[in-house]
Amino acid sequence: MIYIFWELVGLSSFLLIGFWFEKKEPPLAANKAFLTNRVGDIGMFIGIMILYFNTGTFNINEIIYASKAIDISVLTIAGLLVFMGAIGKSAQFPLHIWLPNAMEGPTPVSALIHAATMVAAGVYMTFRIFPFLTPDALSVIAIIGAITAIGAAITAITRNDIKAVLAYSTISQLGYMIMALGVGAHLYALFHLVTHAMFKACLFLCSGSVIHAMHHSLHKLNDHETDPQDMRNMGSLKDKMPITHIAMLISTLAIAGVPFFSGFLSKDGILAGTLSYYHFHHGWTIVLPLAGFGAAMITAFYMFRLIFKTFYGKPANQKIFENIHESSLFMTIPLVILSVLSFAFIFTININPLKSKGWFKDLIGYTKHNYLDMNVIKDGIHHAHDLAMYISLFVAMLGIFLSILFYRLKILNIDRFTEINRKIGFYGLSKNKFYIDQIYRVMIYKPFIFTSWLCSKIDWDIYDKMFINGWGWITLKLSKISGYADYNYIDQIIVDGFGKMTRFFGSKLKNSQNGIVQNYLLGGMLGLILLIIIIQKFN
Repeated sequence: MIYIFWELVGLSSFLLIGFWFEKKEPPLAANKAFLTNRVGDIGMFIGIMILYFNTGTFNINEIIYASKAIDISVLTIAGLLVFMGAIGKSAQFPLHIWLPNAMEGPTPVSALIHAATMVAAGVYMTFRIFPFLTPDALSVIAIIGAITAIGAAITAITRNDIKAVLAYSTISQLGYMIMALGVGAHLYALFHLVTHAMFKACLFLCSGSVIHAMHHSLHKLNDHETDPQDMRNMGSLKDKMPITHIAMLISTLAIAGVPFFSGFLSKDGILAGTLSYYHFHHGWTIVLPLAGFGAAMITAFYMFRLIFKTFYGKPANQKIFENIHESSLFMTIPLVILSVLSFAFIFTININPLKSKGWFKDLIGYTKHNYLDMNVIKDGIHHAHDLAMYISLFVAMLGIFLSILFYRLKILNIDRFTEINRKIGFYGLSKNKFYIDQIYRVMIYKPFIFTSWLCSKIDWDIYDKMFINGWGWITLKLSKISGYADYNYIDQIIVDGFGKMTRFFGSKLKNSQNGIVQNYLLGGMLGLILLIIIIQKFN
């Protein structure tokens, strides 16, 4: 049932991304999303079938129980293959490339499908299969989540499209959730899934409100060239759009991990999980907390970059600015509701904003695991909580502070800093999305297209034209020769020859049948004499 509706969610996403079918980009983005998800879904299907052939059931609870008897290496492979579905749906490295392009769809679609439901499906599914995932599989999952979280955060820094920033932000936050599942902090993964759904949906709808206002202003100016989604065309919108500004600021504080907001509670638990995981395993696992805290700092930086470039400073274009106005109640009421849901008190039952104890955690609770001692993991996260909280607060404040210096106070020159990074190469990595699309183009798309062209060439020019059409040419030639021989020899000479001979002898012999009795008697006598001579000759 999960797999069936998993595919239907993918179909819904495909249709919604390509909603503006009269434009060039949306249908291409829809195809990219659909095909990229097929890669992950094929792996998921194979994993499901491996589990079925080894357990004899599709029921998740029965699989969890029966998987204890499966060879651990087979179970590791099966678990990772099923997780491939989450890599596609939840836009994890290396199948994350479809989500930024999915922003070609309407903004409400981005807010619902690509912030709270479709991309959440992969995290939820991994949460469901978490009890039978082996430690090796969880390590791979944690690494993929860490790469996704830090990579997408770095990429978001250089985006100028307001929805593109939020798209990479979504990928980064999904990486957090997957990393949390990998380190065993499954409760905080689901907690962050819910809190993220609230503040990210709010962020997307706020961006939609801004884009709507920009569209309206550009329409009045009859300007069809200026990009309404480019933050470089905005600025100083906070006074023109106060409700959108406040709602977006609240949800930005939530995603940045500031106390009193929901994102702080869930992100704090995830970061504590990475520290605890490193404490137990050491070695390479240091990359997990480094990626987690690094992504937290960068998230705070680029989200406040978005706020400052959009709502503060001077208007980029005075004429556009003059025609900007706040969106209608139909658009602002959801912003207010979602911004309220971004506060920490919604999910807690205590006054202390630094503690995540509340109804949500009690509702979900801790699960059992086939290979991990969840009590040990729980205690490890509890002991790492304070250190994680202090570091996360520090990195969040550092990110916000740097953003203020660069984009609000402009004490630091962003252009000069960008030029330095361009020379080093860091800027190019972020701007070009780590060249992953280019790598795919060189290693997959172009070879595939060339192979398709070559196969088509062989099929048409050699197989069709030479082999298939060759047999046709031979058949036509043989048919022509056969037809000529049939008509000119068999028909004209043999068949018609017998007819001509019959007619000739008939015409000659008919003279003997003239009705004169004397001739008949003479003929009879001659015949009798001839017979007597022959009999005597051969006697």
